[in-house]
Amino acid sequence: MELLKSISITFWSRIFVLFISLIVDIIIARIVGPTGKGIYSLIILIPSLLILVSNLGINISNIYYIGKKKFKEEDLVSNSLVFGIGIGTLIIMLSVMFLNYYPNLFFKDIELKYLKISIFAVPFLLIQSFFASILLVKGKVLEFNLISIFRYSFLLLFISISLVILKRGVMGALLSWLVASVLSSLFSLWLIKKIIRIRLSFKVYIFKKTLKFGIKGYIGNVVQFLNYRLDMFLINFLIGVTQVGFYSIAVVFAEMMWFIPNTIQTILFPKVSSSMKKEATETTSIICRHTIFLTSVVAIFFALIAKSLISIVYTSTYLPSVKPLLILLPGVVALSCSKILTSYLTGVGFPSIGTKGSLIALSANIPLNILLIPKSGISGAAVATTVSYSLLTLFVLYNFLQISKVRLRDITVIKKSDFMFYLSFIKKIHRKIV
Repeated sequence: MELLKSISITFWSRIFVLFISLIVDIIIARIVGPTGKGIYSLIILIPSLLILVSNLGINISNIYYIGKKKFKEEDLVSNSLVFGIGIGTLIIMLSVMFLNYYPNLFFKDIELKYLKISIFAVPFLLIQSFFASILLVKGKVLEFNLISIFRYSFLLLFISISLVILKRGVMGALLSWLVASVLSSLFSLWLIKKIIRIRLSFKVYIFKKTLKFGIKGYIGNVVQFLNYRLDMFLINFLIGVTQVGFYSIAVVFAEMMWFIPNTIQTILFPKVSSSMKKEATETTSIICRHTIFLTSVVAIFFALIAKSLISIVYTSTYLPSVKPLLILLPGVVALSCSKILTSYLTGVGFPSIGTKGSLIALSANIPLNILLIPKSGISGAAVATTVSYSLLTLFVLYNFLQISKVRLRDITVIKKSDFMFYLSFIKKIHRKIV
């Protein structure tokens, strides 16, 4: 019941954040146009990539070691804070130096000032990611979700002021994003201080242990991010930033389907880390088949209404986004399964499997994008993404079956008892409403 409660809190929080972020995306797309939307999408990708590169898997280790009670919580929190400040500051300096020497290497048609401003969010978001993972494993699920709610609510407020009222364009959108990021980081610090004492100390022996464990899953996270977002950089490099604006809309709608597996994945890893293997395996099997079923239903729904939805919400200017969206849907459904199974594998001590799968996917993603984007545009990028997602899922699925000894049908095929669960759930909601 505790797991269902945590998933429910996270699910509704994610729904709220999804709704707010969609409004933000619509405002930006309508006001700055496809080219401005493409610039903004690329700019905020940079700090996200830098955070993944620089966190070294510390957030994964925090969840694992707090769940196993191997180190004092205050030591892990203090190490995370000091490391976040230090590595974040270093990343800012190195990034600014790189951009000064190679301003147009990957980001043609994007002003240098935009890139430099976005980088200053890195230490703040790095610390926020560390603290959020600690709140989660401590069972503070509501507080964990409040960070995202806080951030996106303020982002909507600032975007409304800077774009709708002040007409500040891309710069206004970027500054709004930066301020919201800083404030949400400070909010996460305040939440942690309420439950764990924070000191500006750094214990090297603990850091070595956390680094050794975290690095196994860290590489996979970096590679997976490249699987998610490298196509945008390649689209910009090969066919221009305006096409990134169209493609980003397809990605927004496709990845909406991930609110189900992302919600479950967020809760499942800490749960598996602190559970017996048999219980974790049974829970994961049930959750996986529900996830595949629900994301498939949503994918079919999106496929039927994609053209009308994009035309109404973003205007007909963004109709070139429809075809790549349809191509992305099967890959997104496949990866929803991989997300659940990877959480299980990491929680039972096999984080390297996700890393290996991500490397296989990326090895297909890069050449396919380079081959298909010049020929087929953003639809080619969507094909490359769906193929790479499917390869990753097949690899993770095979390893899960070998380790768990679960039958394939138990994690992929919805059962009659599952439909009875839905029916019971609907009846319960109906009784509360009536």
